[in-house]
Order: sequence, then C-alpha cells, then structure tokens
Amino acid sequence: MKITFVTDTYAPQPNGVATTLQRLVHGLRERGHTVDVVRPSVLACDEEGMRVPSVALPGYPEVRVGLPMRLVLQARWFRHRPDVVYVATETPLGHSAINAARALDIPVASGFHTNFQQYMAHYQLPLLERAAMRYLRHVHNRSHCTFVPSRDTIADLDRAGFQNLELLPKGVDTRLFSPKKRDPLLRAEWGARGNGLVGLYVGRIAAEKNLPLIVRTFEEIRRRFPDFRGVFVGDGPKLKELRLAHPDFVYAGVRFGEDLARHYASADLFVFPSRTDTFGNVVLEAMASG
Repeated sequence: MKITFVTDTYAPQPNGVATTLQRLVHGLRERGHTVDVVRPSVLACDEEGMRVPSVALPGYPEVRVGLPMRLVLQARWFRHRPDVVYVATETPLGHSAINAARALDIPVASGFHTNFQQYMAHYQLPLLERAAMRYLRHVHNRSHCTFVPSRDTIADLDRAGFQNLELLPKGVDTRLFSPKKRDPLLRAEWGARGNGLVGLYVGRIAAEKNLPLIVRTFEEIRRRFPDFRGVFVGDGPKLKELRLAHPDFVYAGVRFGEDLARHYASADLFVFPSRTDTFGNVVLEAMASG
C-alpha cells in the first residue's frame, strides 16, 4: 500500500508522538509498504517526504505547528494518490489534510495521541478546555477512523461524542530497552552510592506533566533513604525553573537510543505522574528495562 502520514512532529524530536510515528513508519516499511511523511520543514530528520511551512506555538517555542495546506496536498495527492492517509496531529495542517483527503475520496484515519484539551488548565486557560474538546471532536469525526492507544481513552472519547474509534496498541523494542543495559559507571556519574536508590523521570519537563508530584515523591523518598538520587531525563519550558528550585537533582538532558536505554536500566524506580497522557511510551520502555 501507499500510505501518507501527516504530522507536526517526528523523530528525533524528543516526545512520545514522534517516537510512536517513527516506529509505525519503520514497521510499515519493513512489511513492504510505501510510506510518505508530510511534516514541518524545520524538523531536523533524514525522513523523505513533503515539508511544509510552520510557526512556533506561543509559549512553547520548541513545538512547531504546520500551516493549513489543503490545496497543496490535494494537488500532490491528485498526481500521486496514496491508498490511505494517516493524520497524527489535529493542528491546522492535520485538519486541512483530512479535508484534502476527503475531497479526493481517499480513506483517511486520524490518531488521538495527546489530550490537548487537558493542557488548558495547566497553561492558565481553563475556559478553553471545552472549546478545545469541541475542536478535537470535529477534526477526528471528519476522518473515517480514529486510532486510540488505550481502552480507557476510547471510553473517555466515546462518552465525549467521538466516533469510529479503534484500538491501536503500542509496543516496545525489547532488544533496545533491557535490564542488561544497566551501567554502574552511569550510576556513579549520578552520585549513586553502591546499592543506593535512583529514581528516574523521562519526558518533557513541562507543566502538564504534573512536576510537583515528582518533586514531592523524590523528596519523600530521600527523607527515608538519604542516599537517594533523583534523575530527570528530558527538556522543556519548566527545566530552568526546576533546576533553580532543586539543584540537588540530576538533570541529564535529552537522551536517545542506547544512551536512553542505559538511563532506564540504571535506575531503580520510574516515576510517571502525568494525568494528561493518552498512553506513555516511557512506561513501556521503563518496564522493558526492568
């Protein structure tokens, strides 16, 4: 099949949606499908495909939002018609892609990867939560099918009026993420003493990730186990503030591949306090790492 993905984010951007899409694209290609990826031109990746103009999201400059490209996409798909279009993000780019596909009678599926409506409260915009949900429902209900990563999220969306929901479970590469990657030298770099406990958080360091709960958890563990070390892997708009308030934690920055696998396997416990994720890839990666 000829499959086109439309997304505002893609690997190596450090987020779960980008990681999920890269796995899907690679998996489909390994099975003999032809996959094209439409994404913002500023994304630094080796992926072939169409690149579109984008703007930075206000207040979150590392996030790019693709501009609507309906007529351009229609012209492209009229000349080189895909068998199916998969829209991964509900931005103006994604919405326009759904409309372009429907105008050409191309089957189009969408993916519900992020509870954007729940972000509103974390960014002091609680009055926009209902409007955000209405917009998300409108965009996804324009597609022929919406793939969702968990049954709980399907139940929530069904109650909210979303239609044609299908489960698309996530997997994890157990060859990459494994307890065998545990590294005593890395633990020493963190300041872990012998069998001292190390707690790990992996993800965006942002308001919607419920950071205060991580901090309270790490501090309570350290109160009981003085040798405890708390490690943050990731970047985000709250990193500077977190560093200033808690310089005693370890901030490892963004990690990928084997390096990330070592970080997982070298910790003793994993903390995932987010209430806004539809399904955290990092949870599967941590479980696979022991």
